[in-house]
Amino acid sequence: MRLPKRPGGKGPTLGIYVDDDGIEHTVRSGVEEDGLDKDLARYMWERRLVPAWMTNPGAAQHVEMKVAYRMRESGTRCVELAINNRVDPETWGCDRLLPAVLRRGQMLIIHDVEGTKIYRGRSE
Repeated sequence: MRLPKRPGGKGPTLGIYVDDDGIEHTVRSGVEEDGLDKDLARYMWERRLVPAWMTNPGAAQHVEMKVAYRMRESGTRCVELAINNRVDPETWGCDRLLPAVLRRGQMLIIHDVEGTKIYRGRSE
């Protein structure tokens, strides 16, 4: 997969993935018009994936988390995603949270600026 351009490493993270129907989608970090980031933040907080004080976790606006949540909601089994940044390694970041958002049997393959990472779901 090709990584979207991110001139000078600045600006929002962009991601590209292909759905089960072969349609390519572009996802951008930040707020979503349809409120998906807010739904994801609420899900993360209600499931105690983040501390109680973290009512609006920043990871809910990250490309890879939004794709994982869309997979969860749609039941998509596997997605391959290319992002023009690295997967967030922070304590409450995507690297730790992705397996908890994906359902058992789901897999998200991410190609980032550092290489390829595979995340397998472990939640119900």
